[in-house]
Amino acid sequence: MMAQSLITVGEKDDVWPVDRTKRIEATLKEAGKKLQIHYFPDEGHGFRWKTEIIRREMVLDFIQRVPFRRSSTFLYHQIK
Repeated sequence: MMAQSLITVGEKDDVWPVDRTKRIEATLKEAGKKLQIHYFPDEGHGFRWKTEIIRREMVLDFIQRVPFRRSSTFLYHQIK
């Protein structure tokens, strides 16, 4: 099965702490969702330009491979 969601996150993000993303990742996997996730260890909330180019290439690749379909809205408060 193809990944249904792509998540990219900087591990040094002080706006969106990485533990939130790890909880989201665990919740989605427990729900049977297939994810493509990448943690950038040396990045914060805004990526440096070289890393941003890599991240954008990941996003473009994902968009080209994954067929678009509407899904229900995932709400952050659903995560415990």
